[in-house]
Amino acid sequence: MEIEENNKIHFLDVLISRKEDGSVSHQVYRKKTHTDRYLHADSHHFPPQKIGVINTLVTRALRIFDKEHIKEEIDHLEKKIGDNRYSDRQFRKIVASANKPKRSRTKDKDEDIINKVFLPYIKGTQTD
Repeated sequence: MEIEENNKIHFLDVLISRKEDGSVSHQVYRKKTHTDRYLHADSHHFPPQKIGVINTLVTRALRIFDKEHIKEEIDHLEKKIGDNRYSDRQFRKIVASANKPKRSRTKDKDEDIINKVFLPYIKGTQTD
């Protein structure tokens, strides 16, 4: 059982803080043992998987954080993603994309997937 300390309590990965006016603030909660190590840019993974890691972190921040704390989190993520050797350009592109409204998938797109073959990604192989 978690107990509130200093008007703060964490639940899963959300830190909930009680403000003086009685309202609450939300931020991402990271354990003291969190290392900010994510899928490295030089790893042998399919590029969309690597972009997905950044996209997930940015989307989580946009959904959990209050407007007053979001810039702080985006700056933190930009530094940590850079530490994992992703470019600032990649990061900014993903942040801009995450802020755009999403279109819902259509039924036709789902049906097209049935007619496709998916092969594993192996870095260094080429297709003609």
